[in-house]
Amino acid sequence: MADQLSTLFAFAALGLLLIILIRNRRRIKCLEMERDKAFAIKREPVEDYNEAKVVKLVDVCRELEARVQNKASLLEALIDDADKKLKELDNKKSEFQNEKKKEQKSVSSPTMYDRALGLSKEGKDELEIAKLINRSPGEVKVLLSLGRQSSQES
Repeated sequence: MADQLSTLFAFAALGLLLIILIRNRRRIKCLEMERDKAFAIKREPVEDYNEAKVVKLVDVCRELEARVQNKASLLEALIDDADKKLKELDNKKSEFQNEKKKEQKSVSSPTMYDRALGLSKEGKDELEIAKLINRSPGEVKVLLSLGRQSSQES
């Protein structure tokens, strides 16, 4: 759950960074248009000062755009890493479930065997035992014969 939340947060942060990048690109275009207009108009001392400020703003915007792009690439790397870790967790989960199923199968066989022998000792016949443990009469016959052989050997 925490990994999913961190992945969701990473996607949200990436989205915000992309929005900032798009807005900064629009501002840069506007500032470049303003700068171009300033070159076309007859220059006065105030306009030269404004031109310098516009140029500085354009430079700052470009620097910000580079930072945003860097952050976006870092976020993409984090997302890729999170995806890999999620896949590893899914693999481990399926391995754990498979091992659990194997354990359950190995545990269920002896209990079925013990149950069949117990019912036989209670006086039930093979058909009744087969119905009670959900097995075929042939399986019950084999289980009971194995039980008889092991009790004769003891």
